[in-house]
Formats: sequence, structure tokens, C-alpha cells
Amino acid sequence: MAAKAFIDQGSAAKHEALITGFTKYLTEKQGIFSVTESVVKAERDGLQWLSFLLLDVIKIQQGTDEALVHCDSEQTLSAIAKLLPQSKVMNQLMALNKLKAEMVKHTGLNSELMISRWLSEF
Repeated sequence: MAAKAFIDQGSAAKHEALITGFTKYLTEKQGIFSVTESVVKAERDGLQWLSFLLLDVIKIQQGTDEALVHCDSEQTLSAIAKLLPQSKVMNQLMALNKLKAEMVKHTGLNSELMISRWLSEF
């Protein structure tokens, strides 16, 4: 039922657009604003999806493919894992978790600016 609701509410399309845009940004260094827009459109879910994606990348870098949240995107995960050093992924994951906490605590912050700033650190 949850999967059906995810699809019916349009979340699946938002998720796919975000993951595709994020991957393109990392590989081509283009599209920072479209990724930011995708995160904002997905509301709080977008940050969580990116957090899960980075955690999956770390799992791949450590040699496991078990318990991947994005198990349907293993090729994408592997490409990102090869592209970025593990220390960078870990630092960005910690920064993303801090960003999520700040955005929850301080609701009046400019989320687009904060997300773009986080992305620019890659």
C-alpha cells in the first residue's frame, strides 16, 4: 500500500527526477539549480532521499551491496562511488544531515540557497 501511495502521489517521479539530476550534477558539474529545485519540490523527502543515496554510495565503496535503499539504481550508485572519494561522500553526508536539522529547526531559512551551497561543496 505504501508503494502504491508513493506512486499515486507523484513521489516516484519526483524521486527519479532528483536522483537523475543529482547524478548528472556530480558527473557533469551542471544543473545545480535544477537539483535544488527538485529537492525543494520534494519538500523534506528530497533531503532524506539524498541522504539515503549517499549512505548507499558508502556501502558500495565499502564493498557491500546488501540492504541498499536504492537497490534499483545500483549502476548509478557504483558510478558515484567510483567518482567520489569515500571521505568526500562521508563529509557531504554529515553536512547534509546537519543541513536537514537546521532546516527543521529554523523554518524561515532560504532553503534554495542552503541546498545550493551544500551541492557546491561536491
